[in-house]
Amino acid sequence: MKTQYSNMEKLTTEPFVGTVQDNVNRSYTVVTTWYDGSPMDDSKLDQWGIYIKNETTGEYLREDKPLWGELFLEVDTVTALRAMSLYYQFLIKIGYYKGVRLLGYYAKGDFGRVQSLNYFLSAANKPDDGGSMYELSTIKLQTDFVGEIDVTWYGAKGDGIKDDTISIQNALNTGNTKIVFSTPKVGYKVSTIYPLSNQTLMGDGQGQGIIGNGVDITVIIGSEGIIPNRVGRVTIESLKVSNNGTTAIYIRNTFNIKILNSSISSTKGIAVKLFYSWRITILNNFITSSGANTWGVYGMNNINGLVCNGNTVTGGQGGGAICVGQAQSIAINYNIIETSLKGIYVAADDGEINDPESGSVNGFEINNNYIENCVRPFSIGSRFFAGSGSVSNNFVSNGFAKGVNNGNFTPEQFAEHGIIVMGRNRGVRFDNNFLSCKWSPTFEFATEFINIENPNPFFYDCGFNGNHIEGRNIDVLLYFFSGKYASASYDNYKRTVGGRNYLGFLRESPRGNLTSTENREWISPVITANIGLSIRSWIDRNIIELGGDIISVDLIDAVGELEGARLYVGTSADNGQVVNNLDLSTVTVLNNSGNIVNGRFSRVLRNYVNTIYVRKSDLAASTGTFRIKIVYRAT
Repeated sequence: MKTQYSNMEKLTTEPFVGTVQDNVNRSYTVVTTWYDGSPMDDSKLDQWGIYIKNETTGEYLREDKPLWGELFLEVDTVTALRAMSLYYQFLIKIGYYKGVRLLGYYAKGDFGRVQSLNYFLSAANKPDDGGSMYELSTIKLQTDFVGEIDVTWYGAKGDGIKDDTISIQNALNTGNTKIVFSTPKVGYKVSTIYPLSNQTLMGDGQGQGIIGNGVDITVIIGSEGIIPNRVGRVTIESLKVSNNGTTAIYIRNTFNIKILNSSISSTKGIAVKLFYSWRITILNNFITSSGANTWGVYGMNNINGLVCNGNTVTGGQGGGAICVGQAQSIAINYNIIETSLKGIYVAADDGEINDPESGSVNGFEINNNYIENCVRPFSIGSRFFAGSGSVSNNFVSNGFAKGVNNGNFTPEQFAEHGIIVMGRNRGVRFDNNFLSCKWSPTFEFATEFINIENPNPFFYDCGFNGNHIEGRNIDVLLYFFSGKYASASYDNYKRTVGGRNYLGFLRESPRGNLTSTENREWISPVITANIGLSIRSWIDRNIIELGGDIISVDLIDAVGELEGARLYVGTSADNGQVVNNLDLSTVTVLNNSGNIVNGRFSRVLRNYVNTIYVRKSDLAASTGTFRIKIVYRAT
């Protein structure tokens, strides 16, 4: 049974050794081993009276402190932790405190999502990283983060002033799979940070997120060279990343990278840059760039399996939205592209990119995008080959169609002003898009400019069908070929392109070195001469929007008396009417069909009652019946 000493007030050096005089009543228990199990000896006596010796009996004693091994030592900040006295370090070392409860980093309560972090005595051969391991003068304290890690636990301050690079990188270097960026007061200022494989950088979409220093790339995912052990499977989610001088995110030599629901921005640089990387997903983000020749998303050299969907991308008045070269299997769908000089470029160039890493693109889809206030919405294969692609169901509004005052295009001007700039293409379909552009009445633009400078392959097996193209008092050249090999490609294109497109609100009919060659016809219902017909009587009013040039207007299936019935085709506001006040009784019907008139016809407007109009006869005897057939060019 252990001998216990109690009520030892004002201990002196005789007969006890290793004590202090502190006027405290203490209770002691005789011990034969030290805290670590080694035999007690005089070298293990301490200056604080925890372990003492009775010189009379030769016994060693340990102070009986309450709740031994059950308490955490609470410390407000990391500064206070690093300044911990030797006395408290000793109490932790001998096991009186089970550990340290840290209540904040710079101030109590600033740990983001948690109130405190618990640290325990450690003998691990691991450096002090300012987060999971602290090395004091006599002890090491460690915590093992399980699951997510908040960068504030490593000292990231987020005030926009302190450089948080080392703090964040230390958090990343733990290898934990989820690194959380709690809402900063301003933003986490960094030079460059490098995520590791299988990590998710998670924000909450608030504050400024990660702020680059304007000189270094903010976030680099991947390795320096093309090596087998590449960093991969990294996700950035609900996080803001910005840089006001260069690239915000650079994804290089990697695979399976996702950027989700985040805000990525750069001025004077590229927001998201891709190089030699596979299976990249950029989904539901807000991406902005500004400055000359900058891009929202820019990918070159084996960008295979890129999915860029559901984003809002702004390239600025001097930059572009999305540019991809040397790639396979690309999806660019359901994006909103706003206020950009250049829209979506695939295997393309406008004389300003000239990237040696660019190249051909095969297997791509550019569908269901909304593009507004964009000077050059599409450029497909204008520098390299683009094959097996679909550009469909896109909506282009207010395209800022730049034009030429003198009404005569040069190839260089077409390359700048075409809505769709195309070049070396095979199997590329441009179908079912809506293009609406506004500009000065003195300007003109090309819907599709095709520049062929390379002899092989030509522009062939492509199509331009089912598109709705509207201007505002502007001239339209539906197609225009340019370049050294334009004539050969023109023949291929003319062979393969369809003509089922609609042009509306144009000053005059489309022209250029290719327009649609497909003729269509519309036949009216049976009309009675003394009843007549206006467009208000039609069940299918949309059918009257013919578009293109009127080839002929025929009277067919005429039976009985038609005297007094008169035909009008055109509008009362249009001096260039195709048919005006024609008495149908004067038309000779041959083989049940009589050609009435040939003429130019820009567009039938549904707003006018007399667009296509048969004025009824006032004669009671004019009860004959007939139909009207209109043949028109389907542009």
